[in-house]
Amino acid sequence: MKKTRTILTLLLCLCMALSACGAAFVRSPVRAGSSTPEPGMVFVHASVPESWQEPRAWAWANGRDVFDAWPGALMEKDGDWYRIQIPDWACFFIVNGNGGSVQTADLPIEPGREVWITVSEDCSALVQYESPAAAQPEPGTVFVHAAVPASWREPAAWAWNGERNVFDAWPGAPMEQEGDGYRIQIPDWACFFIVNGNGGSVQTADLPIEPGREVWITVSPDCSARVDYTRPKDFGQIPALAPAERLEPVEEWAAGEAELGPVPTEDNARVFYEIFVGSFSDSDGDGVGDLRGIIQRFDYLNDGDPASGKSLGVEGIWLTPIFPSPSYHKYDVTDYYDIDPSFGTMEDLEELAALCESRNVKLILDLPLNHTGNRNAWFKAFCEAHKTGDKASPYYDFYSWCPAGKVPFGRSFASIPGSSDLYECNFVPEMPELNFDNENVRQEMLKIARFYLDKGVDGFRFDAAKYLYFEDHEPNAAYWTWYMQELKKIDPQIYTVAEVWDSDAVVDKYLPALNCFNFSLSGYGGLLYMAALSNGVQTYTDYVQDYLRRTEKLRSDAMPVSFLTNHDMDRIGAVLDLRSGRMAMAASLYLLSPGSSFIYYGEELGMKGTRGLSGTDANRRLAMPWGDGDTVKDPPGSTESSPGCPSAREQLDDPGSLYSTYKRLILIRQANPEIARGEYRSLKLPDKQLGGFISTWKGKSVCVLHNTSRNAFEIDLKQLGVSPAGINAVIGQGGATLKGTTLCLDGMTSVVLR
Repeated sequence: MKKTRTILTLLLCLCMALSACGAAFVRSPVRAGSSTPEPGMVFVHASVPESWQEPRAWAWANGRDVFDAWPGALMEKDGDWYRIQIPDWACFFIVNGNGGSVQTADLPIEPGREVWITVSEDCSALVQYESPAAAQPEPGTVFVHAAVPASWREPAAWAWNGERNVFDAWPGAPMEQEGDGYRIQIPDWACFFIVNGNGGSVQTADLPIEPGREVWITVSPDCSARVDYTRPKDFGQIPALAPAERLEPVEEWAAGEAELGPVPTEDNARVFYEIFVGSFSDSDGDGVGDLRGIIQRFDYLNDGDPASGKSLGVEGIWLTPIFPSPSYHKYDVTDYYDIDPSFGTMEDLEELAALCESRNVKLILDLPLNHTGNRNAWFKAFCEAHKTGDKASPYYDFYSWCPAGKVPFGRSFASIPGSSDLYECNFVPEMPELNFDNENVRQEMLKIARFYLDKGVDGFRFDAAKYLYFEDHEPNAAYWTWYMQELKKIDPQIYTVAEVWDSDAVVDKYLPALNCFNFSLSGYGGLLYMAALSNGVQTYTDYVQDYLRRTEKLRSDAMPVSFLTNHDMDRIGAVLDLRSGRMAMAASLYLLSPGSSFIYYGEELGMKGTRGLSGTDANRRLAMPWGDGDTVKDPPGSTESSPGCPSAREQLDDPGSLYSTYKRLILIRQANPEIARGEYRSLKLPDKQLGGFISTWKGKSVCVLHNTSRNAFEIDLKQLGVSPAGINAVIGQGGATLKGTTLCLDGMTSVVLR
């Protein structure tokens, strides 16, 4: 139940803007017996809980109560509903009028539209603009009602007729809000499940629905579902998540966790940490994260002692762009040879690079080469050359351009000021695109890289790698092959990774030159997400095996790069519930895997943040919740203000926190170097909720097994070809025991065997 609040507080919560019109105030709430409202008025219908007495209306406009009554005007009984007419420009809520108490539902009502409001006991409200009594399924269809966990966003329906999705939409058709739940009508002969539709993710409950029967579905946080064919009294009350089943040891002695002995990482098969610089830590009180803030927080990331267990233990850092730029995200670079003043100085970067080196942490910079900002001196010289017709200028062809009327199909161009020519800008006009057919441009890109390598930087993340020649993959791949060959002449140990956000078939065109982030694994519909939800662990491990075999043929030293989400994606914490253990399971799946793994800052705390209806990426880049007075603020344009997770301060000393899970996973990975480097073999297990692999490196093997269900399993390791000497590490919600070659593994738990 919401707490009783003062009327002033309630009015401040209303979303509607007050009208400035001077209409007369209404003293009579309704004309008795009238079926239509008076001119300038609108009917509001309300259905309230039985516990409410004398429901009243409180309408507010032009600085005072429309009805001149406290706690409001009585609503007229209208069948099973109540109704009242109010000015169509007034703010509105309803109150439980008994005894003058105020119990309200804050309502997003559209002016001028008749509205039906269904108020629940907790004062939440469903607002509809057509009479609910008129809602009937169409012939041949049936209503499906669903109550889903609070962590789900934009639930959608997926109905299947045996050949295709009935709704022709991915991830399905949006469900209509209905009180505390949702509903949709589907053909009465279709198969059906529901999905967590935010960001195209798939979070399903497979449902035994009987055709032709209206059905009520209650989905638990673990995606199990209860189905009723009459509306249950507790509909909308999501059951609490049951604890994972624990197994008693099958013999008196149970193997414990072996002592972890982290091995310092010498190669690039590391755990990296992406820092969105402006949102991480503020050292000077201006609200903007900066390089010195990272330096001051470095012990949180890596304290220099792999065995201390007092820091997260990451082995690499990726900084989003730090160059001067007018935007908060800095991907529209003004000057590649300087640091944005809000982030610090070149000396700060050099100090950070030296600190990284002293602690065996690789430092890579985000290098957006495809485009610059339109305030860049190169672009200004390019525009001036076209304005004056100076074809001899070295900047005349520095950017991609074309004459008016000759725009290539499918690409975006804008006018060059003072000229009839156009420049290419496929992202936004403020980001003009460079001309990589120009040798001067190519050499400038090498010069930039050499400049920062000389400053102590270890490598780069290449933004928008497939757009140098707009989605023309052959010349793109040829450029990157040349560029990487030149960079390795400067530094043979350079680490680079590219953003090629596309299908594996497209990414494969770039792998002969570059390591690329694996987007098939990431995001809310990705293989890691699905596996964490007990929906295909073996599918995930089989994919990794196939990926490694395929990429090795393309380039012998190609390295897989896994991650859950990044700064351009809705955070994984928004849909994988922290309390259920699914977030920790996703971390186990990708941190205990081959190659490099990238953590997005705050992911280790369970930070949330989505574009949602606001459509702003700033919500994905909220301030790091340190919990100790750090003055870093959310970026401009953000509409969410809470990270939705416990702060770093709260989690640091809590052995059960998500932070502690991430810290231990990195330690386990370091203690078992075969995981990230070995020859990988996916294991065939009897249940889709189980999965694992064997990895062999330098003559030693480890076996990693995951149980993503909530039940314990016994696994015959002999049938898998695994003969471990013992259990090296266990992590998750349960434990593991080993008797001979029989492993007993609790639910929501991972184990490493040696």
